[in-house]
This record gives sequence, structure tokens and C-alpha cells, in this order.
Amino acid sequence: MVMPKENTTARSLFDVEGIDPRILRTRKLITDSFQTLMAEKDFQSISVRNITDLATINRATFYAHFVDKYDLFDYVIAYSFHELIRGRLTHSCGFTTNNLRLLLLTVRDYLSGHLEHCTPGNQKNIHPYVVRQVHEQVHEFIQHWLEPIADNLDAAAALISWAITGVGIHYSENKTLEIDADQMMTVLIQGLNGIDITLD
Repeated sequence: MVMPKENTTARSLFDVEGIDPRILRTRKLITDSFQTLMAEKDFQSISVRNITDLATINRATFYAHFVDKYDLFDYVIAYSFHELIRGRLTHSCGFTTNNLRLLLLTVRDYLSGHLEHCTPGNQKNIHPYVVRQVHEQVHEFIQHWLEPIADNLDAAAALISWAITGVGIHYSENKTLEIDADQMMTVLIQGLNGIDITLD
């Protein structure tokens, strides 16, 4: 089982203004190489040398961007999920039934896509960590939405983020099932009503 270290939150990924374009290009070269290797090999068997050889950079350049391969893995998950969610939602959009539904479907799609592109070994060893990272970002996203309207912010964010992540896990791991997003939203809204939060 992979035991990644704790890392920076995804918020640090969003702030790229002022970063030298050469740094961003090198970072992309590293992450692209890592993702190529992840499609071919189990995470445990991938070394920093494998990554730097494929990216055609030296180890010093790698370590200027990432602490180790766990740091890189954390970055790749956070960034790829952020890109998917950014294409559908923004932090500034309102806390509505439709936006919550979109968030639920985005989590389902991300987790499904991750499983489809993983080797069998990676599905077993790193998928739980991917789920945890996705949940952390969903929780942060929900907290931002709820700040203006919820008195019991922590409880509400925990309820919504775990409900959405749980649905995403269930449907991504059971390909024969079709997600009934409207039914899931009905259940979630009932839970929110119980803690006095109303959706538009």
C-alpha cells in the first residue's frame, strides 16, 4: 500500500500568475512523463530516475519542482481534478441544486476515468489515496460555497462532501450501474433540510 506524505493543498496549484513560463513547461514535462509511466507500471515500481529519463531532465531539476515521487503524485491528482472541475464549475458560482448535481457528476467522472487508466496494481494501491485527495478538494469547494449561508459550516461541508464522494466511489467502481443524479440529489437535499440549509 502506498503511504504518501501529507502535502500542500490544491489551492497552491491555482496561483500560477507570475511564474516563469519555463518553470511551468518543465513541470508539465515532468507530470506528463509521470502519467505515461503510471499507465504502464505500478506506482511502487516507478523511480525518480524513470521519470527524469523519460522527461529528459536531470535529477536536480526534478527536485527543484517536487520533493519526491509522492509529492509529484499528489500534485498530479490535485491538478487533474482541478482542471476537470474548473471546466464545469467555478468557486464563484452559487450554491444551487444544479451546481451541486454538476459537482456530483464531476466526482463520478473523475474517479471513473482514474480507474479506467490505471494498471490493476495501481487500482488496488493508489485508488483509495486518489479518493481521499478528491474528497479533500470537494470539501474545500463546498466550504467556500457555504460560507455566506451556513451557520454550521463544518457539519454541512462534511455531510455534502462525503455524500458526493461516496456516490462517486459507488458508481465509479460499479460500471454496470447508471447514476440517477436526480434521485441522489433528492436524498442529499433531505439531509441538508435537516440541518436548515436550503438550496436555490
